[in-house]
Formats: sequence, C-alpha cells, structure tokens
Amino acid sequence: AFSFSEDGKLLSTTWASGAVLIDSRTCKVAREQDFGQFGYASAISKDSQVAAFVGNNDFPGVVLWDTRTGDILRSWLSGQSGVYS
Repeated sequence: AFSFSEDGKLLSTTWASGAVLIDSRTCKVAREQDFGQFGYASAISKDSQVAAFVGNNDFPGVVLWDTRTGDILRSWLSGQSGVYS
C-alpha cells in the first residue's frame, strides 16, 4: 500500500525490506528505511514529518519514523502474527 503527502511531493510505500519515500516530482528515492521485512502498508502524516510502516507476519507491528532524519520515533510490536485494525 502507499500514500501521498498532503502537498503531493512525497510518496510513501513499502519495498522489499522496509519503507521508502519517493520524491514525486523527480521519481527518485528521498529516504529509505530498512526494517528487514516487507510491509503491508505505509503512510505519511499530514505535515510530511512522520511516516508509518506496518509490518507483515514476520514483523507484527507499526513503526513511526522521522522523514527528515530517518530516526525511529516510536514502535509497537503486537507479539502476534499480523497486525489488524
């Protein structure tokens, strides 16, 4: 799954082992995050400062990360296979 930032400048999506932000004007990678697992979903906050990564069955949780620095801001692991809402 993917999402665009409110201003349309960034595309947030999952890739082979994490999440990636793509500059929608240049189609170049703006930032990558390697979580070691393919994810189910990715999203970006309204102000484009925080991105979310939702893991798969091997990484059952959610990670929030800073889009400018790549720092992990918060993570939640469910301890179960899969993440459900």
